Amino acid sequence: MRKFNYDFVKFVEEGVRPESTGRFFYDIVPELKSLKVGSYELYSHQLRAYEFLERGCNVILVSGTGSGKTEAWALYALRNHVRVLAVYPTLALTSDQILRLEKYYDAIGLGHKVLKVNSREASILKSVYGGDVYRVIGDALLVITNPAFLMSDLKRTTHYSSKSYLGDFLEKVDLIVVDELDCYRSRGATLLVTMLEIISKFIARKPPQICVLTATLGNPETLKELLEKITGRKTYIVRGKPFKVKNITYLILGKSLEKFWKQLLDNIDRIEETAPEVIPLIRNFDDFKTHYPDIVAILRDKGFKIPEIFAKASEIIKEYASSDEDGVTIVFTRSIRSAEKLAKEVRSQLPETFRDRVYAHHHLISKDKRREIEEKARKGEVKVIISPRTLVQGIDIGTVVRIVHYGLPQTVREFRQREGRKGRREEIPFTESIIIPIYSWDRKLLEAGVDKLKKWTELPLENVFINPDNKYPKLFRALYKVRKGIELSQDEMKLLLDMKLIEKARGLSSIAFFLTNLGKRVWRYFNFYEFGPAYGVKRVLEKEEGMEVLEEVSRRDFIEKLQVGCFDPSSDAIVTEITEGRNIIEKPILKAISESHELASAHERYMLTKYIWGEYANLLSDYARGKLFSRVRIFITIPLNGFGRLFEHPEAVEWIIESSKPRVIKYGRECRVLHRMETIELDVDTCGVYEDFTYGYRYELDPEEDTDLIKAALALLKVILRLSSLRISPEEIEYDVVKGTNFRFFILWEPEASGILEKMDWKLVRSIVREYKPDRMTEFLLWAVDEEAMLYILEKNISLDSLKEVVERVIDYIEGIELIEVVKLGKVRVPKPRKELNLVAIDLLTFNLKDEEKLHIISLYNGEKSWNITLGKQIEPGDILGIFNEAIGKDTVILHYSTISKLVHLLSEYPLIESMLTVKESKGQIVNVYKFAKETLCLNIAPLVEVAYKLGIKGLKISHLNLNSMLIGYRNGRISFDKLIEYAKETGIRNAKAIYQIYLVSEAVRKRLY
Repeated sequence: MRKFNYDFVKFVEEGVRPESTGRFFYDIVPELKSLKVGSYELYSHQLRAYEFLERGCNVILVSGTGSGKTEAWALYALRNHVRVLAVYPTLALTSDQILRLEKYYDAIGLGHKVLKVNSREASILKSVYGGDVYRVIGDALLVITNPAFLMSDLKRTTHYSSKSYLGDFLEKVDLIVVDELDCYRSRGATLLVTMLEIISKFIARKPPQICVLTATLGNPETLKELLEKITGRKTYIVRGKPFKVKNITYLILGKSLEKFWKQLLDNIDRIEETAPEVIPLIRNFDDFKTHYPDIVAILRDKGFKIPEIFAKASEIIKEYASSDEDGVTIVFTRSIRSAEKLAKEVRSQLPETFRDRVYAHHHLISKDKRREIEEKARKGEVKVIISPRTLVQGIDIGTVVRIVHYGLPQTVREFRQREGRKGRREEIPFTESIIIPIYSWDRKLLEAGVDKLKKWTELPLENVFINPDNKYPKLFRALYKVRKGIELSQDEMKLLLDMKLIEKARGLSSIAFFLTNLGKRVWRYFNFYEFGPAYGVKRVLEKEEGMEVLEEVSRRDFIEKLQVGCFDPSSDAIVTEITEGRNIIEKPILKAISESHELASAHERYMLTKYIWGEYANLLSDYARGKLFSRVRIFITIPLNGFGRLFEHPEAVEWIIESSKPRVIKYGRECRVLHRMETIELDVDTCGVYEDFTYGYRYELDPEEDTDLIKAALALLKVILRLSSLRISPEEIEYDVVKGTNFRFFILWEPEASGILEKMDWKLVRSIVREYKPDRMTEFLLWAVDEEAMLYILEKNISLDSLKEVVERVIDYIEGIELIEVVKLGKVRVPKPRKELNLVAIDLLTFNLKDEEKLHIISLYNGEKSWNITLGKQIEPGDILGIFNEAIGKDTVILHYSTISKLVHLLSEYPLIESMLTVKESKGQIVNVYKFAKETLCLNIAPLVEVAYKLGIKGLKISHLNLNSMLIGYRNGRISFDKLIEYAKETGIRNAKAIYQIYLVSEAVRKRLY
């Protein structure tokens, strides 16, 4: 680093080694003497796990990377020749562990009894053995599979027409090993445990032992109790330390920064005159080091000539490629394009004889070529491999001594996965990590402070929670039992009936159940990683030289990330077409733009935005730097209050542009650097729907609540949950805030049903929030959770301490802190609605149609009759004056819910109505029922829908949710305009009737009190 005058920060992490026992592997399995591993000492956690397994117990082994968790159960299996089912997240992810296991079994002469069985391997086995394949698998000693195949095969055991590949083996299995449980989110982990229960109770001749291996687990005691209940075996939790060699991390800041900083100080007067906003950022060197890219951008815009001070990754990596050190350097990038580009830059700077020491490695390179690169790296012929993600997937090169992060990943988990590729051999004395900040994400973390970057890299991983009450895995187990003809429990029966998945069929002597059409479809679509067909969505990249078949993607990724117009970072292309058969067609970015009118139009708007900002426009450069990306706006339909159906409809595709030029704002007593953002909505059609089951909840907000503030509070709540002792991943919970004319609400749901929301102890969460002390790490994670919310916080200068109070208010809504508290009044006599009361309730619904066109529905109700007035570009206004004259007489009192000012503004073109309302106002004949109800019923907040519900006025919640669903259906062309209008009118009338009744109750209470 010093050779190129780089400024850097150095962190040293000392090595960690688990406690040894003095016993060797060959003491337990003598045949292992022929392997190097045979002379390894057992760690204490390995020996304890082995001893518990020998006693016939279950084991939950919680230990970090490199601690030999695999060997803990393998020694027991090898010594006793027990039949083992080993379940790994993917076979590719753990190929190095599988290779080790195959060597161990070869050493005891039983290598032929080890089989890998997933979809691809099962097809190969069947082509070799034909119908005998089931016997071959059944006779194996070790079968290695993944949870997706295991679930598919368990489903096959319920089909009389198809044979299960694993069925015979599972009948005789002695031990089931679940490796890397922490790789799954909470739903997946619980679903996997449910599959263990099905095997133990309904397939295996006797309940097998179970060994669960994981680096982190939120509630191991719950899993312990569950495994004991499933198998009837005593279960022990064993904890161990990870194995790590000493590691040195270098954070590259820039080149000759102190020299440049001093030059700025020498020109401080000129800078203050021309760019005063940067002065707070250059007063001390520490601030300057973290903000210098923004300072450079501002000063260059003002005409200053700036020397080249940014880090050049290629010249750093070139040194590793040309060195004679023993070991491999892996460089991780964000995309294939950046990996290829960096590899070319490095090779171009090397002598020709050294250029074969550097290769890019990704899925677009053939498997044979990738294997060749890996083998050359093991032999020391390749020194540098540059990869976006493929080498995170567990390929064991063994001699990796250095990881270079060319831009940081966006999750700690991926950072750890990258880091886990190095130092995997005891003979390696130390390793290095090089962090080169490239993207906006990296800069935000640096701005939080170097100490916070270090803290981020050291954050404990998010917890995985096993929830035995989670209805999602219960659903799978119950459907399995129906298919197998096994008697359902009362809970299972109720769940399936509630979800309309089964129907009763009365027989001669008993009641049986069979699957409805929906039940059959749900069973067919039940798969481990997502709900849908067992195959992915095909992708094809159309290049000048021909068509290239890409890896399939999940249906959820197709809906959420790969609609027409979306950038695909895995191929550095744009989606240009979704075929009728749901295949994704992609083209290179510039080719796609040149051949599509819609994309060309979006590109023009991008160019215009950059022009307005006064910035140089280079779409490929902005895309590569993360300054331009796509987003699919999704309309979510969730369950209202608990477990039910989830639907995701893609509503629109957007390009998000971030400015290169920063701006400096004051935040509290400090400065923050922001970049402008612009959203371009593409004129393209979206398609498809993703469906699943999940937990969802809807909470009404007070009509005067600031929805942006609530959204910011929900973002902060997610960050606090992540950083607290609960360590709940932000990916486990999502939120949205909806603002209507006279209704506001927020929703919480789980993208994958974990049951965390159902089990959440909100009193505990409230105490955690109160004790939490926000810092710059909080700010950084807020950027990751919700960039829009963080911008709102900074621009409104909202302190995070004050935002904590709003978080508590959110918890009030969630806990259902009494909205209506009529103190010991008992039953109150309320008159029935009727015309003679001389009351008219008015409601106003306003929402956006397509292209920012607004639709307004005015609804009136006088206790007997109701009217609708519809205003919009596509609507004839009708006899508005006539309706008002009919509904409102001289002595009529008008009731509204904080909407009268909006109503007056909307009807400003009708002076007679405006005059009528003015007169009513002067006579006190207009009542704001919202304020009246709050005061009379002693409410802190009074959302219309929630108050109506508490008073027994049913149907508004459903009506409002259905209206939102129909609106998105209209935007997507699935609902006609007439049908939308009809339902909006019905909802408006319901609102007006609710306002009328709330007033009657409030007035009755007022009379009782006074």
